[in-house]
Amino acid sequence: MAPKHTDDEEVSLFPRLRATLVEREPSLLARLEALEADHDRADAAHAELGELGRRWLADDGLDSRTYRRFANLLAGLRGTYRRHIRIEDEEVFPAAGRLLPAAALDAVGREMADRRGSLTCSQRKAQQAAAG
Repeated sequence: MAPKHTDDEEVSLFPRLRATLVEREPSLLARLEALEADHDRADAAHAELGELGRRWLADDGLDSRTYRRFANLLAGLRGTYRRHIRIEDEEVFPAAGRLLPAAALDAVGREMADRRGSLTCSQRKAQQAAAG
């Protein structure tokens, strides 16, 4: 998966959420583990796709067996991303909104923005207010 996305979840959100889930919604712990496993599978698929793509460019094509592998990896990623996004949107993010205090959510947002070199919504609003 995208390194920033993985860090957003595995470094910023999941540790904070995991501590709360243990006591309040332990059934969601398995969902976090599934998302982490998705990250590992996607990373491996992206690495292999990168290698196959370089081979394709270098050799001006792929043999049929390798092309099928390339297509299967893409299809697998598509399925992984669809499932991953659904779990995030329907289960994990709503749980984070319910269970984490505002300060923790703000910290997650700041860390995510920092990874991208951007401002959070709160930071932008404060900046606009200061500018008058």
